[in-house]
Amino acid sequence: MKALITLALLLAVASCQIYNMNVANECSQLGCARSFWNFNNTNYNYTCPRAGPSYGRFRGVNGSYVFDFIAQNVTNNADVQATIPLYYNQNAYVNGLQYYYPLQQNHTFAILNCTFPISKNYTNLCSQHALVGGKIYNNTFQNACAFGLDAPRYSFLQQELQESMF
Repeated sequence: MKALITLALLLAVASCQIYNMNVANECSQLGCARSFWNFNNTNYNYTCPRAGPSYGRFRGVNGSYVFDFIAQNVTNNADVQATIPLYYNQNAYVNGLQYYYPLQQNHTFAILNCTFPISKNYTNLCSQHALVGGKIYNNTFQNACAFGLDAPRYSFLQQELQESMF
């Protein structure tokens, strides 16, 4: 019986399509340019994400992932929910870039997979985080725009348990 419950729990965790992430506060509002994009007929913009526990999340949408986060929009003093669709890079081991999405003004949103040694060439944040988000422009990863992404301990299990309670 215990084995069946464990198997059911593992299947529930594996099928979970929402992964909460803690957002670290390394991004600099002063050193990072504002980026703009459109997704699902909604215009978005951000300079840096708000940092904090579970302030970012990956979620599945139609077989792909999007990254949701709280954008710090200092110009209008209102922080807003933002969503960026993500393209998956199957060759992340070559350049460290696991997910990306082209933004306007020749900016690209990027998530580096820091488990690949090549990622450490872009930012020293890879020594502190498994994933690092940020922006690429002028073919250069912008360290002033970078921020760490970390999964809260047991987050996938906790989320499934919370959802099953409702």
